[in-house]
Amino acid sequence: MDKLLVADESVDYPIVKELRIAGFTVYAVVEQQPSIDDRSV
Repeated sequence: MDKLLVADESVDYPIVKELRIAGFTVYAVVEQQPSIDDRSV
């Protein structure tokens, strides 16, 4: 099973980095779609 997480822009980037190091696949909104509205996330 994949470890996939979505990190909203409010998640500090160091947390995203640590999750990736721990083996999670993290879709970071701040990297992919900055300023997207909450409803779309």
